[in-house]
Amino acid sequence: MNGTEVQNITPADVPEVWALCNRDNEKYGTDFAVPRLFDEDDVLLPNIPLALKVLDRGRIVQAHIFERQVELLTYGAGARGTALSLPGILCAERLLEQMGYGGFHALVPLARVRQWDRAVGQRLNMERDDGRVAHFYRPFGGRA
Repeated sequence: MNGTEVQNITPADVPEVWALCNRDNEKYGTDFAVPRLFDEDDVLLPNIPLALKVLDRGRIVQAHIFERQVELLTYGAGARGTALSLPGILCAERLLEQMGYGGFHALVPLARVRQWDRAVGQRLNMERDDGRVAHFYRPFGGRA
C-alpha cells in the first residue's frame, strides 16, 4: 500500500489519537472526545470492538474507532407513561455506565420530536445534536 498500513490501536497510541481529535476539533470548531478505549489491563473495553490506526510511513494519520452504541427505543407514547418511565431510564443509565457505555442515543420520529423533546429530552438533559452531526447508516453488505 505504498508505505501505508492499517493496524490495531495500542494503549501507547492513545495520546496521538487524542492529538488527532484535538486538531480536528480546532479545525472544525467541534468539541468531540475520544472514548475510553482500554481497561486497566490494556484490553479494549467491551463497547469498543475495534480500534484501528492508519499509518503513513510509520506516522499515525488517522484513527477509526468502532464503538458499540446503545439506543433507547420507546413504545407507548403518552405523558403518564413517560413520567412513570423517567426514574427507570435514569436507573438504566447507571447500569449502562457500569457496563462501560458513555451514553445512549434516542432516534425520534420527526412527527414526535417536539413532544419527545419536551417530555423526555429536556427532563433527562439530553442534547439534540441533529443540527451538529449527520446520521449515516451502512448495513453490512453495503445495501441501504
